[in-house]
Amino acid sequence: MEEKERYFFALNIPEEMIKPLKLAQDHLPQDGIRYSLTNYFHVSLKFLGELPDLKEMGVRLKAKEIAQKVIFSEKDLEMSFGKAGVFFRGGQPSVVWAGVYLPPALLDFQRNLTEGLNQIGFAIEKKRFRPHITLARVRDVKGLTTETIEKMRRLGVQRRSFKLDKFYLMKSHLKPNQAPEYKIIEEYRFNKG
Repeated sequence: MEEKERYFFALNIPEEMIKPLKLAQDHLPQDGIRYSLTNYFHVSLKFLGELPDLKEMGVRLKAKEIAQKVIFSEKDLEMSFGKAGVFFRGGQPSVVWAGVYLPPALLDFQRNLTEGLNQIGFAIEKKRFRPHITLARVRDVKGLTTETIEKMRRLGVQRRSFKLDKFYLMKSHLKPNQAPEYKIIEEYRFNKG
């Protein structure tokens, strides 16, 4: 795998809310799993992929425009952790995740962001948006028993609520056999009227 830089919009998890996610990670198996770095826990709102400089400027302007149009109340920006689970690819576990409850206003915002970016050339994904935080990626399924996979599916995350006041344009730097490195490109404050 060659090194790549990919862009996406995200809700970053506040530092004070990382502990319940780290505790969930501590209950995962040690072998065949690559843990997400705890200082980069986030909910991806829209994946963009690689971006040439000119397109990046259009993305930034569109995000700013959409952020200014929507007015949120304090309650609209409150989210909480939900149950954990596993995504499968080709019948094999690939991602262990913690679910996130987003209030209707934030779900509408995600849809508006996706539709706005579609206007400047970014496809709307066919699969339904499922807000989640990636806890770990499964790298080697050979050592995972059916019992271990079932344990990952039933993993619990302490239910905690918290408020957000911004979202981010992020860049991930992917390197072979290493956890991605993340960088904030721009932050956008939610309009609270």
